[in-house]
Amino acid sequence: MKRLEIYFDSFYTEKMKEELREYGIDQYFIVPAVHSSWSKTFKHFNTHVWPGTDSILITYLEDEHAEEILRIIKIMKIDLGRGISMGAVIMPVEDIIL
Repeated sequence: MKRLEIYFDSFYTEKMKEELREYGIDQYFIVPAVHSSWSKTFKHFNTHVWPGTDSILITYLEDEHAEEILRIIKIMKIDLGRGISMGAVIMPVEDIIL
């Protein structure tokens, strides 16, 4: 089992949920309106200087599903380009109770 965390521009929340639904993933958690510093010149602090926010989507998946979703995230990141915040991490899960 894996924990998949996806970090993305909050503007894309519905798109992320659609992608998960397409793959039959119904159980996930979304942390909305996260302030992020991606680099020295790319930040989302929801201010007039650094507008926007990011979100974090967390889900728990079987190993093969996690790898497939990560592949899709890589493609989305390439398609969106450098000016859009998006990243992901997969972590092993030893045991979980949900």
